[in-house]
Amino acid sequence: MKRLSKTPLEGNDVVAMTSWWVGTNADNTIQLSFPFDHYYMDENSASKAEPAYRDNSRREHQNAYATVRILNGRAAIEELYIDDKPIREFLRANSKK
Repeated sequence: MKRLSKTPLEGNDVVAMTSWWVGTNADNTIQLSFPFDHYYMDENSASKAEPAYRDNSRREHQNAYATVRILNGRAAIEELYIDDKPIREFLRANSKK
């Protein structure tokens, strides 16, 4: 993310937030909501990915993030990462344990 603005910006690499909230805790957290919330994968992987994501995005263990692709003001989640690995790679590596 390069920049946040309270006023609308223009360009092909701009995505409008649907809401935002500024926290009052010690680290001055800012939480943003964007108009995308789906990441598609096959059912078998998805059933394993959901608990893996949940376990790695808790407040005490935040180790999950997503990359987003933007084109003409529309955005989509490109890849979900856990422990700096693409989700499919993370699931393969952790299914052997």
